[in-house]
Amino acid sequence: YPLPLEDATVPRGVQAIFLPVSDASMALAGLSVGAMVLVHANDKVCTGDLCVAVIDGSRQVLRRCIKNQPDIVTLQAADAAIPDEVFTGSDRARIHLVGPCVATYQSLPRGNRTS
Repeated sequence: YPLPLEDATVPRGVQAIFLPVSDASMALAGLSVGAMVLVHANDKVCTGDLCVAVIDGSRQVLRRCIKNQPDIVTLQAADAAIPDEVFTGSDRARIHLVGPCVATYQSLPRGNRTS
């Protein structure tokens, strides 16, 4: 996918990647399965950020970060029926926050972008 012009500015040293939404847990926030999110990988995830996390090295989730501290991470889905995921103590090592989502798209334009 081409990078949309409005998101072409990426901070120096930050990798920008597109990732697909893989489940319906954020559908109530307007992000259905197949939507794309632009993530600034390895950038700091702050409280309140929509972010991508990898759990147990393989499960990729899109969640709202409720708490991100060295000893605890709490993630929340848009669907209230899905319980918050809390990682503390030794469980904290099971989760890697990829980075904050800086833009979301239900569909992206295909083809070459011209400047």
